[in-house]
Amino acid sequence: MRAGLWWMGLWLYGGVLAAASAQPVDPVVMTVLGPVPAAQLGLALTHEHVLVDWIGAEQSGPHRWDRDAVARRVRPHLDRARELGVQAFVDCSPAHLGRDPQLLRLLSRQTGLHVVTNTGLYAARGGRHVPEAAKQMPPAQLAAGWVTEWRDGIDGTDVRPGFIKIGVNGQRKTDDTDACHDATGRFFALNALDRRVVAAAAIAHRDTGLTVASHTANADPVEQMAIFAAHGVAPDALVWVHAQRRPVEDAVELARQGLWISYDNVAKPRVGDYLQRLAAMKQAELLHRVLLSHDSGWYTAGEPNGGDRVRGYDALLTDLIPAIQARGVLTDDELHQVLVDNPAQAFAVRPRLLAESP
Repeated sequence: MRAGLWWMGLWLYGGVLAAASAQPVDPVVMTVLGPVPAAQLGLALTHEHVLVDWIGAEQSGPHRWDRDAVARRVRPHLDRARELGVQAFVDCSPAHLGRDPQLLRLLSRQTGLHVVTNTGLYAARGGRHVPEAAKQMPPAQLAAGWVTEWRDGIDGTDVRPGFIKIGVNGQRKTDDTDACHDATGRFFALNALDRRVVAAAAIAHRDTGLTVASHTANADPVEQMAIFAAHGVAPDALVWVHAQRRPVEDAVELARQGLWISYDNVAKPRVGDYLQRLAAMKQAELLHRVLLSHDSGWYTAGEPNGGDRVRGYDALLTDLIPAIQARGVLTDDELHQVLVDNPAQAFAVRPRLLAESP
């Protein structure tokens, strides 16, 4: 099938945006405008950003940006993605690092995209995006705040989160990055704050059914899965964010245990690497565990007009997909599985508990 016809068929596949007043249908994905049947989510970008704010938890907040100005800068990129067939957009900017549910609701209404926001806590980057009051909180107390956002809405709005976003460092940290690994390439163990945040995510998942997307880099996803298991939560409640930073053999091993594998830095220069990773996952019969996205956007608070890092959400559709089709890496049905079926499965709101869980 020619690429243009394939994309037209895929674009028509999705449903209309559910109104905020719609009654939940099981299973659903929770968007900033309310629940959408998972089967109607459509082609989804599962790890993107509209806005980020690096200043730190104690200073960050909507007083540092103008929503209308952000929307004007970012909307053309969202419109372009929509024109290419994207129907859903998962915004991964967490609390205290640029999350703004009112901005996302505005953009969802302007573009017609299903936009999903999050609850949770980002403990990566040395914990600078964790409020001081939260750094010593026990997991149950952290989780209680996230569950409250799920039940009552975020920051005084009626916008509810559609997933839990966390970030972990591992033991070795620097001032500028959390992409750390030792000389052998082994994963780093979680630090004390990481472990509390991961445990809180497991507790909150049990109470909400929200999937957990964990910015992991080279911190140990196996240790995160073990913490989930200790709370009776199954591996398929957890998305390993930035799995492309590790050898594909790690992704194959952990996908076989049920973890979602998020290859979320798609860009034209990396197309060759992503083709190899997708081929390896296909050979291992694990395409049903793969998510694809750009980790793009990056309007940066505090920089004029959002700074020079703002970029679009189109490389997956304009560069990677044509390369996949030209080389026959995936069939159209397999592309549909990765881009439509998998996001609907991954972000459907439902508890994923171990069989022996109480």
